[in-house]
Amino acid sequence: MLGDGFSSRIVTGGEYEIVFKPRLFSGCPVLTVTPMGAQDNAPVSEVSQQTTCSTTFYVYFWERGTGVPANRTFQFVAVGTSGR
Repeated sequence: MLGDGFSSRIVTGGEYEIVFKPRLFSGCPVLTVTPMGAQDNAPVSEVSQQTTCSTTFYVYFWERGTGVPANRTFQFVAVGTSGR
């Protein structure tokens, strides 16, 4: 894991939690995820938050075609937005 201002962990197969430090962003944080590795069979990914403007994100990966949860290496980018 590279970077600072956040922690991450595997919650369960295919589910990851990323928590950013409070006040790290000037507005509401948004997150985008890119799976790493072979893209010919890239997994389906989803990013969610429990509440609007939360600093906690959940990232999910499923195998394409089967829907089976999959642990994957990934990159993410997070930025702050001014709206709610």
